[in-house]
Amino acid sequence: MNKGKAFKKVVITGLSAAMIFGSAASAFADGDHHGKGNNGRGHNQFKLHGNGKVQIKLEFKDLDKNFDWVMQNIARLASKRVFEGYDDGTFQPRRQITRIEAIIAAVRLMGLRDQAESQAEMSSKLSFKDADLIYQKYPNAVGYVAVALEHDLFNENDNAVLPNKPATRLWSTVLLIKALGLENEAKAMMNAELNFRDADAIPAGSRGYVALAVQKNLVSGYSDQTFKPNKPVTRAELAALLDRTGNQMPDYNSNEITGTVSSAVQNNILTLNENGQTATYTVDPNTFVFRNGVRVSLSDIQVGDTVKIRSYNNVIIYIEVTGQAQQTETFSAVVTTAVNANGVITLSRNQNGQNQTGQYTFSSNATIYRNGTLIAASDLKAGDQVFVRTENNAITFLQVLQSVNDTINYSGKISAVNVGSNVVVVTKDTQSTAFAVNENTVYLRKGVSVTLADLKVGDEVLVQGVNQTASVIQVTLPVEDQNTAFTVNGLFNSLTLNSQGEIAGISVTQNVYGGTQVTNYNVSSDVTITGDTSLLVPGHGVTLEGQNQIVNKIQIQ
Repeated sequence: MNKGKAFKKVVITGLSAAMIFGSAASAFADGDHHGKGNNGRGHNQFKLHGNGKVQIKLEFKDLDKNFDWVMQNIARLASKRVFEGYDDGTFQPRRQITRIEAIIAAVRLMGLRDQAESQAEMSSKLSFKDADLIYQKYPNAVGYVAVALEHDLFNENDNAVLPNKPATRLWSTVLLIKALGLENEAKAMMNAELNFRDADAIPAGSRGYVALAVQKNLVSGYSDQTFKPNKPVTRAELAALLDRTGNQMPDYNSNEITGTVSSAVQNNILTLNENGQTATYTVDPNTFVFRNGVRVSLSDIQVGDTVKIRSYNNVIIYIEVTGQAQQTETFSAVVTTAVNANGVITLSRNQNGQNQTGQYTFSSNATIYRNGTLIAASDLKAGDQVFVRTENNAITFLQVLQSVNDTINYSGKISAVNVGSNVVVVTKDTQSTAFAVNENTVYLRKGVSVTLADLKVGDEVLVQGVNQTASVIQVTLPVEDQNTAFTVNGLFNSLTLNSQGEIAGISVTQNVYGGTQVTNYNVSSDVTITGDTSLLVPGHGVTLEGQNQIVNKIQIQ
């Protein structure tokens, strides 16, 4: 057969299967795909079941966080059925690869397996010095060695196979370049300069192979600027090397499907839009899912994500997010800090009943309006009430609903009173607005002039003033006259007890526009407490529920 184009198409997969994941033992598995070698460790990763289908093992118990750097490489190779593990559930990423394993893999996946296992090749008389070792210890490898020799995978001066010798970084690099059919390019670079501190340890006849591999970003040096040519290669290291190499092969991604996620994954079903057509796929629950090079769960796949998928037996076993969905959000907020020199603005808004502050940037095409007129981001002022639309946390649209310089005529319920900071927070339709008060502010409650401290959370009020500063706060419906349920989230501060030792009051600390507010609540005599009471300590989260400002339920978070 012609060893040119067809050879290059399959060699990467072949090298992956045995150099990374295989062993000489598993390479010669018997008919039931459970063959053991002389060390009894190797088992073929691909198991044939009664239905004749191959099951791919996706998880390995010894791939801990120390190997996060190579997980995506391994997953990609696994998704191409280039995966060899062990029956005990391990991957053995630190295990060194031997030369005979690499030779067997290269020949098999070059499409030459039948030739290598033919009677003619198996009967070859090998001229290597250690031929007797091959005959005795690896009789089934004789044909593979013979075919490798015929296809120039050995150096001209090799007089021994050295089957048990570890495959070093230099030896593996040379073999890989030869297998890719790039030997002529490598020879043309024999005089190339190698920027490694230990370049002198690389033989002159191999320098071009290393230079070409570096140029193609297949291999690199270590942080100490060495190449370490004689360092044995582990399975994990070759996984990274071969995956990088494979990405440069013309047909490496031929079995991938690319599409846009059109609905969230439910019941292990993924729905994609592929060039205007909708397609659904069954997803293996242990599917490898990667976003930004980090493995995530199936639930992290979002509608709008662009993904690449690979499947086996019509079941998805690998998903890679190549383009993230635009995360669009709209909300109302108050500008707490104007745009700074870095183009960042700080906004405060109500989320899930709590006031939260966040920083945002502006997209390059952001549109900003005040009174129907386009303005610059720098024209926004602290205190402006705004409506915002963001995509991936960047503001694309902003409209000023009420300028800081506008006259205030605002009604709502008091959600916080901060006496120390002279701030009253009023909430209307889940939108909270902070109003400054001063010594001239007038407070009216039940027709009587009162102080700031006399205002109560839950009071319905009308706020009047200018420039976000209240001149009059009039209580239109006191909280005690309301039959209103309430829920408060905050951090536990303290309890007060009555003469019978029962809880009579509770105080919690809440975040209010960059500051904190301690609020006291009366507690019902039949209050219900849920959660671990040992956690009811200052600073721990609690949720209070009640009626008419009387707490009847304390939930310890």
